[in-house]
Amino acid sequence: MRKIGTAFIALAPLLLGSAACPAREQAAAVEEQPATPGPAAASALCKPVEQVIFECGLGERTVAICAGGSGETRYVQYRYGTADALELQHPAQPFGSGTLAWSSTPYSGGGEAQISFDNGAYTYVVYSRTVRTGFGEGGNAPEFSAGLFVQRDGGTISRKSCTDPAAAEVDLAAAQELLPPGEFRYDD
Repeated sequence: MRKIGTAFIALAPLLLGSAACPAREQAAAVEEQPATPGPAAASALCKPVEQVIFECGLGERTVAICAGGSGETRYVQYRYGTADALELQHPAQPFGSGTLAWSSTPYSGGGEAQISFDNGAYTYVVYSRTVRTGFGEGGNAPEFSAGLFVQRDGGTISRKSCTDPAAAEVDLAAAQELLPPGEFRYDD
């Protein structure tokens, strides 16, 4: 079962009022993962000593946000390509200056988390989204989507979906800890 982002659960009472919150009750039933971040068991682009903040397969290629180092040498880097050939890294060197930022927005029964950066005239955005699709007696029927979109001059010029969107989730808590807040981007 997909872990529901705690940031979205915390917002549920604000969005739904003080009445009972089914999303919070469902989330409480989900077994929580340890809060201590650590390296992923198997990552296509992040090194074994790095923390995976986001990763998903996009067909033949993978997109990932990886974090490493500690203290003043802590870094976060976007990577796109294959394990054998990275096509884009941002920043180019892990300790270089980059513009990566996190953003999020709540939706009914879910929300969306993003990590984005500007590279010249282009903006790259990785995202994970949960949307409630069932409102009848059957209860919430969440729909998961995740991927990468690229914008130029505010318009989307490229869009790629994760091959397994239910397994690709932005680690919002890690992003909030390691990156500055940024502008939420809408994929048009």
